[in-house]
Amino acid sequence: MLTLHLPVAAAALCLTVHAQQSPALQSCSEIRDAGTLHLVSGVLVPPNSAPEFLPGLVSEGVIYDNTCDLYAYIPLLSGNSLIDEGRVPSTTSPAPNTGTLNKYRVTKFQIAYCTRTASPAFGGTGAAVTVKFYDSYAACTPSSANPPPVATFALTGLPALNGDLACYTVTIDLTGGAEFYLSADGNGVFDGAGDLFGFSYELPGEPIVTSYPGGPVGAGDLTPPGACGAGTATYYNTPGAPQGTGLGNADFCYAEGTNPGQPNNMCRVFGFGLHSGLQMKIYGDLADCNGNAMPDALDISSGGSLDTNSNGVPDECECLNVGASYCTAGVSNNSCSPVVSGSGSPSASAASGYVVTCSGMDGLRPSGMFYGLGAAANPINAGGGGTSFYCTTSPRQRLITPMPNTGGTAGACDGAISVDLNTWLSTHPSGLGSPFGAGQTLYVQAFNRDNGNPSKGLVFSGGLAVTLCP
Repeated sequence: MLTLHLPVAAAALCLTVHAQQSPALQSCSEIRDAGTLHLVSGVLVPPNSAPEFLPGLVSEGVIYDNTCDLYAYIPLLSGNSLIDEGRVPSTTSPAPNTGTLNKYRVTKFQIAYCTRTASPAFGGTGAAVTVKFYDSYAACTPSSANPPPVATFALTGLPALNGDLACYTVTIDLTGGAEFYLSADGNGVFDGAGDLFGFSYELPGEPIVTSYPGGPVGAGDLTPPGACGAGTATYYNTPGAPQGTGLGNADFCYAEGTNPGQPNNMCRVFGFGLHSGLQMKIYGDLADCNGNAMPDALDISSGGSLDTNSNGVPDECECLNVGASYCTAGVSNNSCSPVVSGSGSPSASAASGYVVTCSGMDGLRPSGMFYGLGAAANPINAGGGGTSFYCTTSPRQRLITPMPNTGGTAGACDGAISVDLNTWLSTHPSGLGSPFGAGQTLYVQAFNRDNGNPSKGLVFSGGLAVTLCP
């Protein structure tokens, strides 16, 4: 159980500043940690029964933390909501708040609220809190003036007591299908304007009582006694800190709604020199194995990366790609149609381990293998009856010299040649396309001599696109 105390100044109504109006901060001297609600399964796990960071997400981290000095809550009538702002940093955000991603996959978030609803044990249905997240938000403006929310969570049956005021923190675990994406700095780039995201609280069904109703808990404190720096307690700034003040969070929020029982549709400030916003802690999956500043999960779901073994890791990071066939093979005078394939793991740094083989070649013929830096499908004397294509762009680099013999049997299609591409790359540091690096694609093709063939006396295989792993 977490016990917190309300500063004396916060117990009174805050000052009105110009067109802005202040909410009444009410004491929440005792805040209970209710644990973690797994949204997909609906199971509430008690506190300290699960690790803070998910075991399956070794790169999960806190991307926004506004939890410093939870000391009071803002009463909120049913039908009304409060919208607050913050910032999650992109790779272009200035230090010390520089991110590693330009978009984040949100896996969990923590809320704090006070409620006067009753739990099922006392004949009620529990608390209800609706939380919305806005990808891009202009501070202290109505929701209608901003793009629609990227995620809305209508949480019901949340912890409550017997109808007396009770306050809780609850972590909402989204893994298993409820995750969503939040752009860093509003649009993926820090420009000093329009860099904020928004989040809102609404407590639908909060009972009307003679005293104050429940509402979201306030948090964030840049000055003593809290003195939590902006952006701290996150993966990018002081990750070991116990709590932080939200990056980009200001000392106001926007109140909107239809319940006339309290001021609405205006910017409301906290005042009295107390920096405060709405409590929110957001976790994200930071996995970015290919270093493109986008979550690996997004690379896979968007089709930018393959995940052939469905383990959530892009194939280019696991060296699972054995090459992709493309382009059409020619046919020799003996009706042989050579096929090029790969086995192993193509690598920009390994000394061996990826063999490219061309099989189905004419037996006992001179042959060769080469690569280019681009794919092509250019006919070779098609007008004269040629059936082969150049499947790579020029220039081209030979992989085997002098020309090897295909072996096999004369007149049969049992010839073959092969080369370990990793070995060739590691022993030819000045080869075409060097220096070789992960993610680079080479386009490989083979051929054998076929006297009288309209394709310049040769028959060519199709192409093999080989993307190098680290």
